[in-house]
Amino acid sequence: KNNLGSIRFERDITLRALARRCGVSVGHLSKLENGYCDPTVPVAYAICRALHLSIYIVFPDHMGGEEK
Repeated sequence: KNNLGSIRFERDITLRALARRCGVSVGHLSKLENGYCDPTVPVAYAICRALHLSIYIVFPDHMGGEEK
């Protein structure tokens, strides 16, 4: 699980805009957001840089963060 969808919604950022900012395709970003695949480390960091957030906030389950 990740927080991409809720963060995008709260900030009113489209998939296309975020994809452009972090250099990934809209389709790939959608799959990440919906849990169909896991991000590579470089992609995870690119997304977090684009959002100006810690990787622990965006991808808590991948970083040993919050429990399910």
